[in-house]
Amino acid sequence: MPNHVHIQLHQTEANLSEAMKELFGRFASRQNRKYQRKGHLFGGPYRQAVCLDDIYAMSVSLYIHLNPVRAGLADDPQKYRWSSCALYCREEQPESFLCTGKILGQLSQDHHKAIDLYKKSLFEAMGIEIGEVLEDQEAIHRFQASMAKLPVFKNILRFFIKDASNKDSQKIMSDYDLVRTINELAEKQSIQLPKEKAARRYLIEQLLSRGYTQKEIARRLNISRKTIYNIIKAPLPISGQTGFG
Repeated sequence: MPNHVHIQLHQTEANLSEAMKELFGRFASRQNRKYQRKGHLFGGPYRQAVCLDDIYAMSVSLYIHLNPVRAGLADDPQKYRWSSCALYCREEQPESFLCTGKILGQLSQDHHKAIDLYKKSLFEAMGIEIGEVLEDQEAIHRFQASMAKLPVFKNILRFFIKDASNKDSQKIMSDYDLVRTINELAEKQSIQLPKEKAARRYLIEQLLSRGYTQKEIARRLNISRKTIYNIIKAPLPISGQTGFG
């Protein structure tokens, strides 16, 4: 995009901050040399959102590829020069450092069918108005909810639900449960019980998945940013995931 970039990554190591610093630092140095300029190239630090399930990851991919269309930069998301969208829609995959199989493989094990479903999803989602994710942390969440009402995505959701029944995957909390749990934990002066600590960690992960920054999460939960950092860096408990009834 003209003033920002969206990158969807599959993280295999706990080094995202270092990787982003290296990537954007090298790019800024190159641009400064090329255009004989000095100073900062980017207006601020990067923001991250965690994809906790396959449906959310699919929604993020579609949101990113439709960004140029919503901004009026292209009529067809596949034709925008600075997008990876065309790679997701081609029958013959050119050599690239990008891996489209992670997303397309969620739609179907048949490569041609997966591409067809992805194209249909893009086409049906073009009319969805949801705002800009950089300004509104709920933009992706609203986009996912709108996508669920479209004919092609209903079929995709059936595939995901069937697949999720065979896996230990986290469930994205409803907005009602999210607000209720935030209020419950924010009112507690001290959290000591293992169950409460696990619940708070799970809540933080849910908020991160919606694009909230650590600063915003700390404010909503009435805890420090250092506490947020310590919680998400701590090893997962042996008992595994925590849900809410």
